[in-house]
Amino acid sequence: DPNRINKDDKQSYTLFGGVTQVINKNTVVQSNLTFGYQEGYLSDPYKLVYITGVSGARDNRPDDRSQFIWTLQMRRWSEKLKAAFQVDYRFYYDDWDIYSHTVDLGVKKYWDTGWAVEGSLRYYTQTEAEFYDPFFVTAPDDGYQSSDYRLSPYGAFTFRGKISETIGKWTVSLTGERYISDGDYSLESVDVENPGLVDFTLISLGVDYQF
Repeated sequence: DPNRINKDDKQSYTLFGGVTQVINKNTVVQSNLTFGYQEGYLSDPYKLVYITGVSGARDNRPDDRSQFIWTLQMRRWSEKLKAAFQVDYRFYYDDWDIYSHTVDLGVKKYWDTGWAVEGSLRYYTQTEAEFYDPFFVTAPDDGYQSSDYRLSPYGAFTFRGKISETIGKWTVSLTGERYISDGDYSLESVDVENPGLVDFTLISLGVDYQF
């Protein structure tokens, strides 16, 4: 494609800090802050933008991006249930006007026979970038435009389950994961859902050996 770039530069910088607090022998809480900055070519050369009456309009994004991420995590072990519980929350914001929230809940149950069962539920929701639109009537005056579903407003659920058995140094596991996304799952009202949102199911079989 003669209109697609052949080469460009992008730089990414990240500053990370975290604090871990041991509440007691069974409970640990951790909080992290991350600041990120990107500059250079941040557009997607493989994405097209849908503009009425315009053919082949390219994805064009600002050449810098500042990001802020806060995470809060808790891990708790129940001696009575022989199970580990996790509760995670993640808040994200960037100066493209994207806000997102993520809640991840999980549990892992152990048996003395070597069996273990895991289950988790993850919910994610985000707002749209300021230069995003699924369909543009006219080209934006500032030239920034994208119809990328990853910059659209939507919500998503991830359901995950895993069963495993450990025999000596060997562990055999079966994992299943289901991911569904939809504009209706978003915390904010979505007038036009992006047609590129994806759903998928993943099943995997694993064998591990410790040595």
